[in-house]
Amino acid sequence: MAKNIQHSKIVYPPGCKELSEDVGKDELIRRLKVLARAFQDMGQDDNDSYAPLALHLATDTYMEHNNKDVRLLTACCIADVFRVFAPEAPYKEQDQIKEIFMFFIQQLRGLEDPEAPSFKRYFYLLENLSWVKSFNICIELDESHEIFCALFKLFFSILNEKHTSKVKTFMLDIMSPLITEADFVSQELLEAILVNMVDPNKIQRKAAFIMAKDLIKRTSTSIEPYIQTFFNNMLMLGKQADSEVSSHIYELIYELNQVAPSILLAVIPQLEFKLKSNEEGERKSVTKLLAKMFSERESTLASDNKALWLCFLGRFNDISVAIRTTCIQQTQHFIINHPDLIKDILDQIKVRQHDPEESVRLDVVNSLLAVARKEPKSMTAEMLQFVKERTLDKRFKIRREALLGLGALYKANIVDKEAPDSELVEKLGFVKNKVFHHYYQNTNEDRMLVERMLNVHLVPYQKPVAERMKKLLSLYIQLDDHAVKAFSEMLKCRNNVRQLMAQLVDAHDRANEVSPPPIMPKLAQLARTFPDTLKPQEYLKKFNIMLKDDARLRLQIKALVGPSCTCKKAEEIVKEILRKIGCAPGAIGALYQLVKTLLERIAPVMVDSLAIDHLVLEVSEMMAGVQEDMDAVVDGAEQKGVQLLLVLSHYFPSYFESVEIFENFLTFVRNDDDIISDLALQILTNTGTKLHIDHPDVYSSLVPLLINLAKFGSPRQAKHALRCINTLCINKEQAVTNIFESIQSALDPENANYLTAIVSLGHIAQLFPDLFPNEIKRIISKYIVKELLMKDRTQGETTEESWCPDHLVSEETQAKVQAMKLLVRWLLGLKSNTSNSGTSTLRLLYVVIIHDGDLMENGLTNKPELSRLRLQAGCCMLKLAEEPCYADIIVKEQFQALALMLNDVCYQVRLRFANRLQKGLISLKLPLEYMSILCLGANDPSKDRRLQLKQFLTQNINKRRDYIKQNPSARGRMFYLLPDYVIPYTIHLLAHDPDFKSYEDIDSLKSLKECLWFVMDPLTHRHEDYNYAFLRRMIENIKQTKDAQCPDDESANKKMYAVCDIAIGLMHAKAGNITLKEVTQEPVLPRKLFTAIDKNYSNLQSYLPKDFPFESKRRIGGTAHYSSNEVKKVSAGGTTTTEIVVLSHAPVVNPLPRTPLDQRDPKTRKGKLHTKNVGEGFDSDSQSPKHSDTEEAPKPRGRPRKHPLPVKPTKAEAAPTRPATSRRAKAKVVYEEEDEEEEEEEQEELPPAPKQQKQQKAAAGRPKQQSAKAGVKQTKMDDFSPKGRGRALNGGSSGEKLAPSAKTLGQKGTGRGSGAQAAVVKRFVASPTAVSPGRSRMLGAESDDSMSSSKGGDDRPSPAVVRRLKPPMLRENMMTRPSPTKSPASRKRSPPSSPSSASTSPSHIKKMTRPSPTKSPASRKRSPPSSPSSASTSPSHIKKAKLASSESGSERSWSPPSQPAKRGPVSRPEPIKSNMRIGRRSFVSNGTSDGEEAPESSQSASTAQQSQDEDEGNNVKRKIRARRK
Repeated sequence: MAKNIQHSKIVYPPGCKELSEDVGKDELIRRLKVLARAFQDMGQDDNDSYAPLALHLATDTYMEHNNKDVRLLTACCIADVFRVFAPEAPYKEQDQIKEIFMFFIQQLRGLEDPEAPSFKRYFYLLENLSWVKSFNICIELDESHEIFCALFKLFFSILNEKHTSKVKTFMLDIMSPLITEADFVSQELLEAILVNMVDPNKIQRKAAFIMAKDLIKRTSTSIEPYIQTFFNNMLMLGKQADSEVSSHIYELIYELNQVAPSILLAVIPQLEFKLKSNEEGERKSVTKLLAKMFSERESTLASDNKALWLCFLGRFNDISVAIRTTCIQQTQHFIINHPDLIKDILDQIKVRQHDPEESVRLDVVNSLLAVARKEPKSMTAEMLQFVKERTLDKRFKIRREALLGLGALYKANIVDKEAPDSELVEKLGFVKNKVFHHYYQNTNEDRMLVERMLNVHLVPYQKPVAERMKKLLSLYIQLDDHAVKAFSEMLKCRNNVRQLMAQLVDAHDRANEVSPPPIMPKLAQLARTFPDTLKPQEYLKKFNIMLKDDARLRLQIKALVGPSCTCKKAEEIVKEILRKIGCAPGAIGALYQLVKTLLERIAPVMVDSLAIDHLVLEVSEMMAGVQEDMDAVVDGAEQKGVQLLLVLSHYFPSYFESVEIFENFLTFVRNDDDIISDLALQILTNTGTKLHIDHPDVYSSLVPLLINLAKFGSPRQAKHALRCINTLCINKEQAVTNIFESIQSALDPENANYLTAIVSLGHIAQLFPDLFPNEIKRIISKYIVKELLMKDRTQGETTEESWCPDHLVSEETQAKVQAMKLLVRWLLGLKSNTSNSGTSTLRLLYVVIIHDGDLMENGLTNKPELSRLRLQAGCCMLKLAEEPCYADIIVKEQFQALALMLNDVCYQVRLRFANRLQKGLISLKLPLEYMSILCLGANDPSKDRRLQLKQFLTQNINKRRDYIKQNPSARGRMFYLLPDYVIPYTIHLLAHDPDFKSYEDIDSLKSLKECLWFVMDPLTHRHEDYNYAFLRRMIENIKQTKDAQCPDDESANKKMYAVCDIAIGLMHAKAGNITLKEVTQEPVLPRKLFTAIDKNYSNLQSYLPKDFPFESKRRIGGTAHYSSNEVKKVSAGGTTTTEIVVLSHAPVVNPLPRTPLDQRDPKTRKGKLHTKNVGEGFDSDSQSPKHSDTEEAPKPRGRPRKHPLPVKPTKAEAAPTRPATSRRAKAKVVYEEEDEEEEEEEQEELPPAPKQQKQQKAAAGRPKQQSAKAGVKQTKMDDFSPKGRGRALNGGSSGEKLAPSAKTLGQKGTGRGSGAQAAVVKRFVASPTAVSPGRSRMLGAESDDSMSSSKGGDDRPSPAVVRRLKPPMLRENMMTRPSPTKSPASRKRSPPSSPSSASTSPSHIKKMTRPSPTKSPASRKRSPPSSPSSASTSPSHIKKAKLASSESGSERSWSPPSQPAKRGPVSRPEPIKSNMRIGRRSFVSNGTSDGEEAPESSQSASTAQQSQDEDEGNNVKRKIRARRK
């Protein structure tokens, strides 16, 4: 600081006193104030003599005075000195100038508090420095950056919200020139500015943040190169400064882009390299920055930097979940602010909505819903579709958010709007259906979510009752069929919960009785209706204790579920109960949540008596034309409105009580619309039980109306009118007699009420069986059967279609359909097979089925109507089978013909028959054996149908298992309920498949394998319910029996055993790890299907052809995962062994112990040993087989050609061919029924492709002995297969191997370990071996010979034989198919060729016996079968002739056996070459093992794909079946 100036040389302005150190503080302040005022008023022209004074003020005496006022006044005076002496200040030394300006900076801190007394003087100082631009002097100083940094930091630190805009302006006026006019801006100064633009300063000092932005805006041009250098050092060179800015580099870029985008023109492109960084944190920061910058409103960054934009889009697919989440979270801003970028963003969202990480999928939903909440009209159909797809997400959390979001949108934009926007109505119209479709989910969480959304979003319960009912009606009439069904199911489930609570309260009230109702079963049933997340079992028990102890709580619950509870009363009760629960001690939150959910489900929050009155009034006005707006929304609104009333009447009948309601119902009954009238009748049936007491006037008007409808109404009106009479009428006999007398005269095809009379008669017979039993029986026998069903009066219009719409069905066919229903209703009314009425009816229905719907085979009915007739016959048989008295008299042939309807050639027949079968099975009305019919679903050519039928099987299996668990009393009826018992029925059904001609037919066996696995897959995929040992023992027991349907037929028994072998092979090939479970009870076999088990003989022979393929498919989601070290090559032929370790608590039986090859004893021959089977001593609960006259075999249906074509035998005819009845085709094949070209092609099928000499590649190697662990037995698959390693029998030149001996079984099966045991099962997979043509001919001849030698002399087929149309095979040469040239006149039936003529040309036997498919109905006459005596003319050709007959229409043809069959359980078959056990997979173990528990996998598209892959691998073709006469 300059030295003190001599006082004698200092000149003071006029009126100012001298300043010296001797003056006191107060006096000094007064003198300085006077001096400051003088300088303030002084102009630049008067500065000549005051330079010494200026220097005197700049001394330490005043600038470092201990009094702040002295310092402030000194600063003001010096600032005026700069103004007065401008442009040349009296201060020349740089150090002195620096100290003066640092002194200014210190004094400017006084601006911090605007409310201080001296603030005005500080403000004057700031203003003076701003106007004069005094700090510009410092630009020339060497250390100017230090002054500027101190000044900038001070200004940014003291500025706050209390300052006026002038303060900020003056500060900016001081700072801006220091940047714009300076030659250099240091990084420290730059950071002093930029630090205010990032957190935490940006939030904590907002005034400084704003001033920093304004400063950059003012100086953007000058500061740009310094900022670019700064970011270049940070981004590209990686130079990180030790400051707050370096850690917020990307945030700073964003803020600068907001302030002055031009500054970053050279910086932004550098971010592309950072987007591709290897460091996840860096990529995330850059991605977050660019997402914000690109999505800013009015941002042009994406269009200006296309390469950077494309690089940014790539981050949507980043490997990091956090980065993908960051991108998704910004999508809402893109959609709202940049419509031009929506396409690029939606392309990324489309991929990310299927992201494997659930948090990303959830963010997709939340982002799209946020857009919809902010800008509903900006949502496109594609965006809504994405949210809609997420309602099916595998995670409930995502499904819930998506569905709740859609529901909130629907409520906000449609429900709550009096006049909703038409565009939004169109966009969001799907939401209401989607919400109800969600009820089809299997979890209780989803179902309860839909129930809550109905009361909150779709029909808000807070709305007034009139408006609420209007919303409900408007909602219901716009629902689709699936949503309507879900709505009904929802009301049903809630009603069930309501009834359970009523029963629970009643059980507590009756707790003091001698035999009080059980409480725990009710709690268990209630718990199953709640999600597991609520821990229902635990907290329902606590709530049950409260019910037991609190009588008032029981009264409240009883009132809540009572018939007279209103919505308002229910709301009060719920609030009171929840207040009480909330005060309960312990786990208040969980218990409160459970009880709240329970009360929401049982409380009538939507409808009550008053609501029903309003709803009926709304429907009446709509039918009267008042509610025209609803009619405009959807067609048939009146019908759907009445249907809504019908649904509510099922579950809330007590709410229909006022006389106005029933008067409106009378009006509905009289409506001209038959559907509305029919629905009204059903409503009256549900609600009018006390109508004669409550409203006698309405009752007296209703009864004559019901009688009139039963006589002259439509068939449906007559049906429900009679049911209504049965429910409402007091004098039923009088009303029914009146109707019966009238309809007798109407049973005339010419009568207008013909169909109505048939329907009324059927319901009278069912509902009132005791009124007219003899008269009804006479009408049925003389008219319904003989005159209606057995006669064809009209000729059907010729068409090739197999189905037609309902309105095109002729009246005669409709009458026949109703006649079959009448027969069933009559039998259901009788409920007994008196006078063999049930037997006769079943025989009639059976003949309708096997004749393709044409009962008398007159040929007058066209295909679509025949489809309806046979479908109705099948449904009628299913209906009768639900009654035990009629189920017992359905014979096996009838059941087998009924089962084949699942493979009917008509798709609609297959579909409707399967649905009717499922309806009976899932309700547990149909016996268990009918579940075996679903196995034929594997033959359906439609992938969707196979998947649906597999779901039917899974649902039935789970339903029965759950029923057994929930009902301990059902344990005594396991034979009728346990789904595992469907296997014997399935085996028997498949063994009698009409296409299954011989147990050596590989194609048929492959088809049966698919059918068996179709049933076994859902049976075995839940390992906790799968008992391998039980199922295997059951199948082995079947091999110890004979077929009760034809016990003396050796071929039929062998076919049944072959199916058993397939089942056992599948258990090994398809299973993963096997967990053995102890068999607590012996399996029971149905007596009507199998003879008694022969305990003196063990049938251990395999009846499958050699090398029959069992693909070792791993179960999806199971535990059978094989590692690379578990599979070893053991031979050059490619045979592999898979080692599976089995943990078991039961002993593992090894009937065929195996030792390494080098340790074996020399081969020795042993005699044949017999042993008892493990399955001896079973007891069957089934009835003895019933017999009926339907077992009489009809005539053969073969239609041979009159003149065989004189063509030389080709290679295709000489070579072994697929059986003509192996009807498998791909789903994409078009089936042409009754096509003559196709049938001729069946005769000339090409031989199968060569097998590439796989027969020579037999397994030659031996796997090494595996070292067993302590206490562990080893069981290997090769122990049970005699391929090349069995001990030959005496005279074993044919290659037949010895079965396991009883001694071996006894030695290995006696011990039981105390701990867990493990077995090692080695599975050998052998390549399929081809059979040469010559070999095939030999096997075919032997097979036919064995079949013919084992059957009786009757040459007629079984009544259950049904021919099936074969679709074109994929390997057929379509170019060689002959064209039909036969004229209709030449289509006459000729008698079958005699055996002698057949023997003259063996190579043409197929063509001689081939029927012509295009014969006219008039020529359908049956020729007598060939005489048995002629069959022995040419033994060398009999086999071929019989094979051709089998292919041309009859199931079996046989001759008397050459020698009597052996007595005993089963005759041991002759050694045939096709049974040589060379394959490793055909014969399986007798041990019991099972797979470890695996996660349950859904029967979804993966299962269907798995089966499809199997089909392609096996070259198995799907088939449909058509019956031929």
